[in-house]
Amino acid sequence: MTLYLRQIWKDDRLAFLSRGNRSVTLNHRQFDRMWTPDVFVRNLKAGVFHTITVPNRLIRLSPDGTILYSQRLTLTLACDMIFSNYPMDNQTCKIELGSCKSDDAWRTQFTSSSLL
Repeated sequence: MTLYLRQIWKDDRLAFLSRGNRSVTLNHRQFDRMWTPDVFVRNLKAGVFHTITVPNRLIRLSPDGTILYSQRLTLTLACDMIFSNYPMDNQTCKIELGSCKSDDAWRTQFTSSSLL
């Protein structure tokens, strides 16, 4: 499946003054220079980061230090299948996200409009 993984977090160290409260879009090269959440897909079998012609990343920085990060991914997931009703069955394969830091401050929100 191909999807856009979008993450939003706040880093007060990146706050800046802006006329009209305008956000700034950063170059994809800035990604490696900033802190990012360590999110991974637990049930990933194979994955591809889209990098033609440049990495498919959007990094938008708001004046208050809020970062919107979006990246296009193609994933192959490992999913348990139940074939007891085959050929009239329906299968559901969930994307299982994980993080090394897991507490109440870390949460996920999914929107179906993010899936292609």
